[in-house]
Amino acid sequence: MNYSDYFKYFAGVCLVVTVTLLVQSATVYHISGGQNHYQEGHAGSRYGAHFGNYHIHGIYPKIMEGCPPQWPLEVSLHGDDAQRAELVQICRHNDSSDWACAGGWEAHHTLPKCIPKNDVKPRNSNSTNPNKNSSSTHSEVKQPKHAHVSDENKFLLINIPFTEQGNIENSHLWDDRKKGGRPVGGHHRIRAFDEAFFRSYHKFAVVRHPCSRLVATWIYFSQGLGNKIDKQWIRQNMNEEAMSSFEDFVEHVLYPGGPIHIENNNHLQTQVGMIFDEDGQFGLNQLLVFEKWNESVAQLGRKLNIDTSGLRKTSLEQPSCSEMYSPVTWKKMTQIYFMDLCVLGYSLETEVSTKNVLNSGAETLTRRFKDCSSEIIQPISSHLAKEVDDCVMHTYFQPSQGTSSEKRSEHKRTIDTWTDSWEAVGWKTRVLTEEDANGHPQYLELRRKYEALPTVNSKDYEVACYMRHVAMAAVGGGWMSDYDVLPFYMPRCLEPLNDGNFTGYQLVVPSLVSGSSAEFTRIANLMANVDYKADAQRYSYGDKFHVSDMLVSEALSKKGAYAMLNVMVSPNNLFDGTPICSTQVQRALIPEGFPRSVWAIHYSHSSLNQLRQKANTSSLWPGSSWNADKFNRKSVYIRSEFMADSIRYIRHKCNYTRIIRP
Repeated sequence: MNYSDYFKYFAGVCLVVTVTLLVQSATVYHISGGQNHYQEGHAGSRYGAHFGNYHIHGIYPKIMEGCPPQWPLEVSLHGDDAQRAELVQICRHNDSSDWACAGGWEAHHTLPKCIPKNDVKPRNSNSTNPNKNSSSTHSEVKQPKHAHVSDENKFLLINIPFTEQGNIENSHLWDDRKKGGRPVGGHHRIRAFDEAFFRSYHKFAVVRHPCSRLVATWIYFSQGLGNKIDKQWIRQNMNEEAMSSFEDFVEHVLYPGGPIHIENNNHLQTQVGMIFDEDGQFGLNQLLVFEKWNESVAQLGRKLNIDTSGLRKTSLEQPSCSEMYSPVTWKKMTQIYFMDLCVLGYSLETEVSTKNVLNSGAETLTRRFKDCSSEIIQPISSHLAKEVDDCVMHTYFQPSQGTSSEKRSEHKRTIDTWTDSWEAVGWKTRVLTEEDANGHPQYLELRRKYEALPTVNSKDYEVACYMRHVAMAAVGGGWMSDYDVLPFYMPRCLEPLNDGNFTGYQLVVPSLVSGSSAEFTRIANLMANVDYKADAQRYSYGDKFHVSDMLVSEALSKKGAYAMLNVMVSPNNLFDGTPICSTQVQRALIPEGFPRSVWAIHYSHSSLNQLRQKANTSSLWPGSSWNADKFNRKSVYIRSEFMADSIRYIRHKCNYTRIIRP
């Protein structure tokens, strides 16, 4: 969809060059002629570049050359330090956040970076056997430095925190890795491992009822255990009450009610989030169940054809959930770990299993994940229930740090025009940001899924288009418009139509929408879990997958997932002889007594481009200064000005009178 580039979010952290690179930070350099030099080496090009007083060195893949004029090469280092950092390269446009790739390079299918053509698969020295290991091959495969991988026996453990009490983690199963001098450890998601390389490995994990797992996590925190990072987290987030009281920890540390989202902490993260991939597919071969420990390790031994008798236990060290939880904390635990309980077959009422996942196959678990994803909306919505003011019109804007000062000024003018226009006809206004979306319990989960959706557009732009629905759910639902939508005959203080069900008012273009918090959550989840591979014809752009909120909205509307009206018009249709003052609109779902004239005007970029063509032949309206010369100025300067001028003219022409709710 051709929204403006005003919905932008800068997902990384751009830093001025420093001597050290911080974990998960990105230092960005714009390279023009003469700034870089490199020489061919056995592992690609040896790249060296001087920026200020800092010299980056190391062996990286070849440097991309041939960026078009006005599209300088942008190089980002992502990683722990310069020696292990990944070199990310794109051609970034001087005046926007758009990016492209030079000749001989192509966009990565999911990540915002360019890669050499025919280099989409991991480099492997043995093309006939991608799972044959050698020191040179294995070092290039995507996997964490610390892991539970046995290359000799071909198995991999996804080590979910506080599920197996170290029995497997510290066992003889990883002796070959230890002998090779490679570290064992870490709690990593299955998506951190190269899917193709580890396809033939036996991948397994241990799962546990969230009630006892959360207690075990709190005990770990309350005793001040762990590494330096864990101890620092404890000092920053747990006061004396939370250290001494499990109830206080659950109620006042964990969100909602506290500041910590479970997905923000390695030890608190959901179990299903570690064992399912971005598409909701179960990524392992076997699940072991903590509550059925001896039966589980026996099955593991049979599958791996190894002796696991030493892993058996005579008793389980497990706290009593019935003694640790109050009705309030139990309810909160079931809400924040709903997906774990639902997918893994644990009861929401007691600390028992309702389904035996020990013998469940990948197809069954994948289907259960999708079923549970739809069920999660109701318990989440109970947390987000708020008193909704029907007189508030929301919009969403998340600025990018890469936006020029000129564009920032124009963004502000456009938002000011939007605010003035809605408030002039009796509405209150509120501009939402990603900070509002962060108040949703599913924020991190949904954001990860949005980031994983392939697109040919700017990743930040598309994520923001999805994220506005999450923000609306978090604030309680209601009305939302793009901030290039101005009101005309729309009644003020109008309760969302269609009984609060999600409704679009410009057909499939979600420029003006309404719904309850639960409905915005439902739509946000449908967008995050779109099965784009099953509808490749719709979600393809050339030879690449491309998913946008516009395409998903269109698909959802055709499936009947939400209602559509058509009560809006584009400004290019206002000046072609159409009697806009009396134009009738689609009546479906509009209650008796409401106006059948146009409710709002959408000043999209495409409509302004069409107006520019009309202005080449005549003034747009009598006495208008909007002629060809004015329209052909740089477009960044004109949108807010044209919006303000044209809405004044239209209202004057039509003898506009503010309409209140019948």
